[in-house]
Amino acid sequence: MASSKDIRDFVLEQLNDSGNITCKPMMGEFMLYYNGVIFGGIYDDRLLVKKTETNKKYNMQESIPYPSAKPMYLVEDIDNREKLNVPLKENKSTTQITNASVANASSSIFNTSLSTFWSNSLLLNAFIVSKHLSQ
Repeated sequence: MASSKDIRDFVLEQLNDSGNITCKPMMGEFMLYYNGVIFGGIYDDRLLVKKTETNKKYNMQESIPYPSAKPMYLVEDIDNREKLNVPLKENKSTTQITNASVANASSSIFNTSLSTFWSNSLLLNAFIVSKHLSQ
């Protein structure tokens, strides 16, 4: 079942306080990006975020976005806008420093390492949001 545009609009509105959240449609679902880095998506009208080694410690409920996909974490309480945005707001200064460093870096090795660091930080924040909402 494809996700509805109403759910997409609601999730984007809820995440609006976090800054540069964008959404791209993909095969009836919606991929979510923070400052150009994918952190999750809306699958079958459910908000799911990527799973990484650093965020497994939160013991969130796993969910499969579609058959044969890797498991992701389900964000169950998307109605609480304040709780949903807190971790991303707290990391905003780190994001600005990271983005400035990436823009000014001349070494591709440095860019790759910093990009990986930023991607992991964003994913951790997404899972902190998920854990915070599940409490």
